[in-house]
Order: sequence, then structure tokens, then C-alpha cells
Amino acid sequence: MALLIYILLLLAYWEWARIGPIPASQPKSALTLLSGWRDESTPGSNMRRVFSRMTLLLVAYLSLEAMVPTDSLAPKGLGVWAAAIWSFSFFCFAVVVIPFLTSKRFRPNPVRLALDTGTSIAISILGFSLIYRAYGLDADCITTHGKAVYIYFSAVTFSTLGYGDYAPCGQIQLVAAFQAILGNLHLGLIVGTAFLAVQANDASADEDAADKHDQKNAADHGN
Repeated sequence: MALLIYILLLLAYWEWARIGPIPASQPKSALTLLSGWRDESTPGSNMRRVFSRMTLLLVAYLSLEAMVPTDSLAPKGLGVWAAAIWSFSFFCFAVVVIPFLTSKRFRPNPVRLALDTGTSIAISILGFSLIYRAYGLDADCITTHGKAVYIYFSAVTFSTLGYGDYAPCGQIQLVAAFQAILGNLHLGLIVGTAFLAVQANDASADEDAADKHDQKNAADHGN
């Protein structure tokens, strides 16, 4: 069921990306409004916005699943890998590439980048927890812990804290190592986002100073 939801969301994402801007005279559907599609934005920006909204929907679904006592909503089979793969895809295409696109024509929005980074952190922790739950923890590959334990282990692995109270099962040790690397990359993005915010404020202050200087020169020449 969960894998089907992921596939449908992916198809919907590409469909939204394909249709392009909607004419102002045409009423926008509820799905279009929920996707955050904006006619004044570039196709790439709209695609990223749709990807972000869909990932937030996945975060909400996985959060709901974690709160349900039974495994009735839990992904099965390949579904346990789908959320982790989605999280890595979102990190690559909607978060990590954005600072590298900075140019005179494009400046990343620090607030939007921070929100996307937070979304990426949430989907990564929840997504990888499904893998740990399916394959188990410790040398005995225990799969009977509560859901909170696997989310906790995923968060500890992501943040590279390494308390030592739990360990990944042998067959998914490389998965845990990959998640730890992914967590370090997110930490770098958080620092980079803060730098972009400071840089944006400085640029705004310089533009205001330049505008005031031009206005003063214009007034002097007028006199």
C-alpha cells in the first residue's frame, strides 16, 4: 500500500512538472493550490516546490504510521526502502544542489532552503527507521522493539552521536554508515544556509545604501 502511494506521488510530481504554468483566466484546482505552483516562478522552482510539498506529505504519513500501535500502515517489502530512497532523492535534487546554482540571476531563499533542509532531515530519519525496523537491530537482528526505538536509533545514527545502546544488524551496517554520512552533509547544509542568510542580509543592506546614494545624487543634481 505504501509503495503504491509513493509511486502515485512520483507520477503526480512529474505530471505537475510537465503541465507548466496555468493561465490566470483558468481556475486553479485544489491540488494545484496545495502543490504551491506559482505562475511567476520558474519551472525548476515550481518542481522543487511540488517535490517539497509531496515530501511533507510523506513525512505526515510516516509520522501517522509511527503513532499507530499496529503495523497496519507499515510499508512492506520494497516499501521499506522507498522512503529512504525518496529522502536521498529529495536531498540531492531539492536541497544540496541549490547553493551551487547561486549566480547573479539566482539567489537561493535562505528561509525556503532551511525549511527544505528540515523536511529532508525528517524524511531521512523516518525513512531509514523503516529499514532498521524491518531488518532488526543488534547482533541478533531484533525486530520486536517498539517503533520509537527504531526512530531513536535512526536519529542517533543520522546525527552521528553513537551512544552505543543499539547497533545496526550486520546486513544493514552499510546502510547505517550511509545514513551517518548523509547526516553530516545535512549539518553542512545548515551551516551553509546560515551563511546564505547573512550574505542575503548584507546584499540587501548594500542595495539599500546604493539606492539612498543614488537618490541623494539625484537630489543634488536637481538643486
